[in-house]
Amino acid sequence: MLERMNHKSSTNRQVEPDLVICSSIIHTWLKSGLVQAGEKAEALLQTMEEIGFKPNAISFNTAISAWAKSSDRSAGQRAELLLQKMLELYEAGSLNAKPKQ
Repeated sequence: MLERMNHKSSTNRQVEPDLVICSSIIHTWLKSGLVQAGEKAEALLQTMEEIGFKPNAISFNTAISAWAKSSDRSAGQRAELLLQKMLELYEAGSLNAKPKQ
């Protein structure tokens, strides 16, 4: 969906995605309760980066929570990998990715 919005935004600025929309979609995956919610939330984080958005701490925390609520066997590892990526982005200068203490 995000990719379609991004494509359509070239002709219609009213459908231009932004960080709030992206984070809202990730939150929707979190609340969905679906087994694949963590995977979908993480994929959206990756798509955000691919189209030029920098996920912030809220985006990362929501995706990590989606993994935490998932019954996927690899959920813990995947959540930890997202946390590591968040820390790496912060240490590389992305202040919006600063983990909360």
